[in-house]
Amino acid sequence: MNLNNDVGWWSLLVKRDQLEMAILLCKNALPVWKNYDFPPSISNNIKSLPSKALITVEALNTTNKNPEIDESVKNYFTAFVTPFIQIQDGDLDFPYAVKSSFLSVFYMLKGLLSKKNSAAVEDFSTSISKSLDAIYISKMMTIHETEALIEKYFLLSLQQKKSRDSN
Repeated sequence: MNLNNDVGWWSLLVKRDQLEMAILLCKNALPVWKNYDFPPSISNNIKSLPSKALITVEALNTTNKNPEIDESVKNYFTAFVTPFIQIQDGDLDFPYAVKSSFLSVFYMLKGLLSKKNSAAVEDFSTSISKSLDAIYISKMMTIHETEALIEKYFLLSLQQKKSRDSN
């Protein structure tokens, strides 16, 4: 698997597998956010928001409770909206890798709340891309380590593509 040549292969995954991969990569990108030296003006609520949201989504996903309908997912998404807008407007100015780590969790939540499957797949795909950006730019993991981490999903995408092509 060569991630550089296969950008976007994860969009071939079914929604559930994309969510699982997004959670895994968000977890691995989150230290970029956590380890950033925030200015004193940034509230502790914003600092802890991605971690808390990810813990909740992961718990829902591992207990097979449908995270799409869980009220806590809606609450976390709502809490993300203001900092998301501030980041997009440049009012919260962080290095790209730090923003990407935050945005990876935001888009994962957005995907969970999407009513259309195609919108969810697009949001999960964006979450995955943002996580990979944060991981690569920060040099938290090498490309080979990342490839090993997500190899299962790459193989699943090949199987799912083959299945779709044969239908």
